Amino acid sequence: MKSHIVEQKKNPLLGREEVIMDIEANSAPSFAEAAKIAAGELKASEESLKVRKIDGHYGSAKFRIYVNVYSSKENMEKTEPKKKEKKAK
Repeated sequence: MKSHIVEQKKNPLLGREEVIMDIEANSAPSFAEAAKIAAGELKASEESLKVRKIDGHYGSAKFRIYVNVYSSKENMEKTEPKKKEKKAK
């Protein structure tokens, strides 16, 4: 898989870096695969980044990935929205 960074900007207020990457692949990457590729390209740990969105066009082998890279895992847990827990029946 080929990958390159399209846009990279710092957001000091939230303590993160917002990155847009393009990836060429035969099939759409999963969020876990996208996180692994982004971590390798950006030299960051997988625990401190969050894949926000994966865009792809029908019939195309190019995918655009939106990633937030945080300075630390604690900073990520503070700013990212929490998942709702299921209620016990």
